[in-house]
Amino acid sequence: MSGHTDTYHEEPFWRKYIFSIDHKVIGIQYGITALVFLLFGFTLMMLMRWQLAYPEQPMPWFGWLFGEEGVMLCYLRFIIH
Repeated sequence: MSGHTDTYHEEPFWRKYIFSIDHKVIGIQYGITALVFLLFGFTLMMLMRWQLAYPEQPMPWFGWLFGEEGVMLCYLRFIIH
């Protein structure tokens, strides 16, 4: 024997999953992304319907998130930082 040992280093899960070229993994990623955006759209739809059903009642966190301060906060936090 030559004293050389073959070492196999398996990539971490997140690296193997994010940068995969396997069609089965890409299909799973596509399905998960579709479900996430479906839930996001459903949440926004329910918020809009709630606002139409009860127009007198404010939604403080919704107004904070999409108001002037919320947009500026998101801009400062995610775009600049």
